[in-house]
Amino acid sequence: MKHYILPVLFWTLAASQIFAQKTLAPSAQSHFMTLPKSVQKVMHNAGFKTESAIVSNTAESRSNALQLDSTKTFIGYNINGGQDSIPQFRAIYQYPQPAVEVEIEAEFVGGVWNTVARTTETSDALDRVTNSLTEVYEPDLEIWLPETKVEIFPRGNSMELLDSFKIYEWHADLNLWVLLFQSKYTFNAQGQLVKTETTIDFNGEPTLFSDHYYYLNDNNHLIESFLVVNGFSIPTTISEMAYSTDLLVQTILSNFNGAGFTPGTRTTLAYNSDKLVKRMNLYDYVPGVNDWKPTQSVDYTYDNSLRLSTLETEFILIGQPSEKQRVTYAYVEDEHLALESNYVLNIAQNQFELVERQYYYYSDGTSAVLPTPGVVKALVLSPNPSMGEVRFQMDEEAEVRVYDAAGQILQSRIIQPGEALNLYSLPAGIYHLTVRSKEEFFVGKLAKQ
Repeated sequence: MKHYILPVLFWTLAASQIFAQKTLAPSAQSHFMTLPKSVQKVMHNAGFKTESAIVSNTAESRSNALQLDSTKTFIGYNINGGQDSIPQFRAIYQYPQPAVEVEIEAEFVGGVWNTVARTTETSDALDRVTNSLTEVYEPDLEIWLPETKVEIFPRGNSMELLDSFKIYEWHADLNLWVLLFQSKYTFNAQGQLVKTETTIDFNGEPTLFSDHYYYLNDNNHLIESFLVVNGFSIPTTISEMAYSTDLLVQTILSNFNGAGFTPGTRTTLAYNSDKLVKRMNLYDYVPGVNDWKPTQSVDYTYDNSLRLSTLETEFILIGQPSEKQRVTYAYVEDEHLALESNYVLNIAQNQFELVERQYYYYSDGTSAVLPTPGVVKALVLSPNPSMGEVRFQMDEEAEVRVYDAAGQILQSRIIQPGEALNLYSLPAGIYHLTVRSKEEFFVGKLAKQ
């Protein structure tokens, strides 16, 4: 069974203690997830953070110093069976003019890359995404057809706050854009969000939701949500937040039952010494026993630069073993990803298995798209297989990391040119290595005998 962790993390952490990032109102959250994936991705690019960006507590860079050139996603890994992988998705990025980024997506089918979609994003003078257009490719007609459009209106010179945003869908039968979703934000004199008004189109009928935000010691401790019908506000949910030293540690969402509010879900957060989230637990309320039942836990690990390096999720099931997923991240520099690897737990063998990898390729900004992306390179190991000592050709000092087949980091050290890597302490098996020098990034696989 495939689970999607993004919605839970996205909406839970979006209501952060200080609204330092763009956020969606509680009334909008569940409905927003029904919108096309292309819209969700655009909103993430605009600053509505996903789990990795939120918990890393670092800002994304859209600097031209290192421009994203392309990404490739591979599946079909079967380490024990000797199978390598097959390509699945590809995205190529182009920069036809300043402040414009074009992403062209393709799917690998029958040994051929088939173009499927194109997204064009436009940014303002402060490098904030303000417009996005997604089109789908019609191969029979060899034309692009409009699909969705997003308009984002930042607040003043703020990099985080918005005045509003709008999402449209193209209706070919009407030959026009139809407004699907919009949110308007109201702030007090202190710059705190105090009200959102969200309009959602349900089968041609616009429906208005309103959310009100209340603060205690500058922390948002309560959100009241309403459905607005003919000018009357009908309660729907309340969200109650608790803090410790200004860090959000608990959120309880309660649902209106006509007479009062009944607890629904609970989220708790724990932090490391750098004030980054290290664990999140999710619970559902069980009315019969008046207690909370754990449903999910998420553990976060960071590297020395405080970037998210491992995300491990456990789905707690009743009467059967828990399901687990693990995602590991490697970086080229700063917040620029080089490699994202996804694993699932094989319950029968009690070990994580690699199921998907996404590679990121960059140019240095001197050309829009390089013919052959060259930042992530194949690492040549010798000997391979190895009894325990392995060498690779490097002309400068480099950082080496060794991962097991489940993506768990085993070693991290600096290697000098000509120096051998000692792996005698590791048991026989398959290991993944990353090597990062000042200028290059390499990925390889080693068989240890």
